[in-house]
Amino acid sequence: MKLGMQRDRRKITRTRAFQVALRTTLLALLLLVLLKEGSTSLGFAHGLLYTPIVVLSILTRKRRWVIGISATACLMTLLGVAISPPPQSAIPWEYVAANRFLSILVIAGLGAYGSMTLRRIIRQTRLNLALRDANRELERNQMLLRIAGEVGHFGGWSVNLKSGRTRWSEQVAFIHGCEPGFSPSIEEGISFYAPEHQEQIMKAFNACATEGTPYDEELAILNKNGEQVWVRTVGRA
Repeated sequence: MKLGMQRDRRKITRTRAFQVALRTTLLALLLLVLLKEGSTSLGFAHGLLYTPIVVLSILTRKRRWVIGISATACLMTLLGVAISPPPQSAIPWEYVAANRFLSILVIAGLGAYGSMTLRRIIRQTRLNLALRDANRELERNQMLLRIAGEVGHFGGWSVNLKSGRTRWSEQVAFIHGCEPGFSPSIEEGISFYAPEHQEQIMKAFNACATEGTPYDEELAILNKNGEQVWVRTVGRA
């Protein structure tokens, strides 16, 4: 267990270090593109250089970082108009405005898509964790029930009336001297009862199956080894 905890701590430490390095890189790339814009004439599609940074921000797995990087990139795209040298004479201002507008649309669209994608991933992850915890709790309860059955010598059973097959718990199979997983038919299950009790249990079972009448009987069975065992059998529809 200690080894497992140490591995988990190392994994968490590596993840945190990666996230710090990633976020530092994202901020540095934003600044680098802005500085590049300040030394390049308007008209070139430097605004679109922010798009890979927005895509990379999805690796942070934080919606606020994706939204923050996208918003910052949009603002820097607008700021680039003010800090960049004037466009060359052959490039009209309409082209510059259209280029910036298109860049902002692409950046905002990628940011929105990344944010929604992370939202779906986070929601699915939470569902998976909840399902995993529920399965673990179910396994613990089944283990406790199995222990209680072994100590108290009780178990559970169910019947599929359409197929005519019964399902026994491990302890019920043990009481009958059978291997775990044994699934007898209704007739086979009845046949385990002592001959003088078979008619009684058959009537009680049929009334329960057809009319929903519950029963609670103490009867004798003959297990697979021929040994007589008194059992309390309870049926509910």
